[in-house]
Amino acid sequence: TANWNAVTGATGYRLDVSTDNFTTFLTGFNDKAVVSTSEVVSGLTPNTNYQYRVRAVNGNGASASSNAISVTTLAT
Repeated sequence: TANWNAVTGATGYRLDVSTDNFTTFLTGFNDKAVVSTSEVVSGLTPNTNYQYRVRAVNGNGASASSNAISVTTLAT
């Protein structure tokens, strides 16, 4: 589960998930609209490093991307 802190004034978030620092994206996780401060990320490969980042969105548009968070899935 990707999670992040709420941003004051945000009405939603955009989530990116990648294995290569956002050159390519995990299917379904390129600018994915999310309304809460967490999202279950499915389709992951065991023992693999992933990065995720988010942008806050409101009526004025989207923020810049957050710092990337790196996580490694557990081996099976």
